[in-house]
Amino acid sequence: MTIIGVSLKAYFGYRDTLRWASAVAEIARSRSNSSIELFVLPAFPALGPLCDILAGSGVGVGGQDIAADDAGNQTGEVTGAILADAGCHYAAVGHAERRRQFGETEMVVAAKTAAALRHRLVPVICLGEPTRLDADAAIDESVRQLRHALGGVQPVPPGGRVVVAYEPH
Repeated sequence: MTIIGVSLKAYFGYRDTLRWASAVAEIARSRSNSSIELFVLPAFPALGPLCDILAGSGVGVGGQDIAADDAGNQTGEVTGAILADAGCHYAAVGHAERRRQFGETEMVVAAKTAAALRHRLVPVICLGEPTRLDADAAIDESVRQLRHALGGVQPVPPGGRVVVAYEPH
């Protein structure tokens, strides 16, 4: 199975995101291919409408991030329960920008990975070396990051899946 996903980051405004998703849904519905799994990670305000627009198209939707905690005083955070309830199937964790700009550590990435799996979401674990390394060292660093991300949930729960996205910083 080939998995193709895209994070829209904050490149589109709300209406542009909906227009883009409508065009993608039309293309996906006309060209279904069961050997390719597609997903999109839009900005949080567009999650609900995108789940509706992409329903039946074969394109999954997910959060660009997920809170490590399940509930409580989490101002500005989006929990796994909220993502699942909105119709999401994926949640990105450990993105290079979150690590760099928000100081997310391996412990935080592991907690977010566990939160995604608790809510039956597919964590999209983002890995990659922070500085240019040779191929062997880059592989070692990525494997180290993956081990940390899965540290609290090994083995992955029955029925759980994980997607690994390699993106050097």
